[in-house]
Amino acid sequence: MLLVTLVQATDIAWRALDIDDAALNTTGALVGCLRLGRRLGRTVRAHAVASVTGATPRKA
Repeated sequence: MLLVTLVQATDIAWRALDIDDAALNTTGALVGCLRLGRRLGRTVRAHAVASVTGATPRKA
């Protein structure tokens, strides 16, 4: 997520590079990955169980 901070610093001329930005960008990316990973995991697991049992998977 350092890449996000560097792009922000180089893309916007008046923006100053700050360590808080890097920390918050990294935290936000981790939270987003965890939430997306959990949601995808439930969806994949539901489809896998449904394919074994022959049932229709529920919407997540």
